Amino acid sequence: MSASSFAWYLPVMIDFKQILIARFIAAVLAVTLIFNVTPTYAATFKAGRGISMDQWVTWPNESRWNDDDVLTNFPEWQQFVSDEAIQTLRSDGLSTIRMPIDPAIFLHDEDQNRRETLLKNMHRAIDRILDADLKVIVDLHTITYGPDVEIIGLSKILNDDLIFVKYKELVASIAETLSDYDAEKVALEIINEPQYDCGSSDDMKIWQAQATQLHDAARKANDTITLVVPGACYASAQGLINLDPKAFGDKNIIWTFHSYDPFILTHQSAGWVSKPVSAFKNLPYPPSQLSSPAIRTLPDDNDRYIDSTLSGDERSNAGWYIRNELEEWGSDEDLVELLEEPFEKVATWAARHDIAPDEIFLGEFGFIAQEYGKDFKIPSEWRIAYLKDMIALADKYEFGWSMWSFGGAFGMVQTFGGQTMPGDLIKELDLPKNN
Repeated sequence: MSASSFAWYLPVMIDFKQILIARFIAAVLAVTLIFNVTPTYAATFKAGRGISMDQWVTWPNESRWNDDDVLTNFPEWQQFVSDEAIQTLRSDGLSTIRMPIDPAIFLHDEDQNRRETLLKNMHRAIDRILDADLKVIVDLHTITYGPDVEIIGLSKILNDDLIFVKYKELVASIAETLSDYDAEKVALEIINEPQYDCGSSDDMKIWQAQATQLHDAARKANDTITLVVPGACYASAQGLINLDPKAFGDKNIIWTFHSYDPFILTHQSAGWVSKPVSAFKNLPYPPSQLSSPAIRTLPDDNDRYIDSTLSGDERSNAGWYIRNELEEWGSDEDLVELLEEPFEKVATWAARHDIAPDEIFLGEFGFIAQEYGKDFKIPSEWRIAYLKDMIALADKYEFGWSMWSFGGAFGMVQTFGGQTMPGDLIKELDLPKNN
């Protein structure tokens, strides 16, 4: 999911940075020459309308990664989601499941028995989805783990040359294991939300080179599967339009971006985002349902909650932040402009590069329901209103899309540990049943 972009990963010495860029570009040229991959067909896989399953919800410590209940239920959602529940997604109008797979458990060490068990159960999950007449995007869902743990997360993958090579080998291995599936039914997303700074041309060059290498590794291993490729800056629209699609020499690609604007609303109270957003609640969607005076009292309405979380300058800045954000796009007209901006950017970029609209994929969007361990629950009508607006935009531009997510903090069907989300939220979206 989205978070604020920052360029914390780059070396401070400019000479070393230039060497790193040159090394990546040289590697891309060499790999491209070796692979000589230039398919001429368009994307075989069509994303349509979808939802992401959960990566982890209980987040087992790596010390448990050989436990039977972890391995046999990989991905974790399999222990909580029945075949009937998967079939209901299809009858409710969805056509695709984006299935996150955490690469960290594959990269942890060289334990082949664990890897074989993980792959076996990954395939079992794919088969369960296909049996429900749904398509599957196998999403290598990289995230950043904290610096105090030994788990290989996104920042290590992107910034350590040896780990990047190891990850590239994993991408190729997963692609190869998917070779026996119908390419119209199963696609592969090569990485999730690369965390580079869109404001840095050097960062964009590095990601262009890395993305091309990951694509080429997967394509050499599987010459028919559709590959899903994100831009940088947490897979933002701006990150996507900074990519040069011609450098990939491949038409069998779906280009993906994520959008959670307005972030202050969609991620309010989320503990994993930065302050002050993590300290907000009761911010409605659409905000125009509040009068201007009511918007101005929101900081006061949040006092008890904010005071228990923030202090000093952070506390005073929180009030300013709410007022500034909501007054900037509090009207319906301003809100539509904010929501539509990333779609317009991507559509313009796609047209310039002769990319068909159905080869663009809004891979994540959503509205938090309830943060784990917090008592505040977002009214479902706010969430449904937001999702309907985002789906209408995706349909307007003829992009495929996938909501985040089936369960967890953003859950549409479940909350945590398999608990049922109140209501029938996907049915409330009134999706066409003929997709």
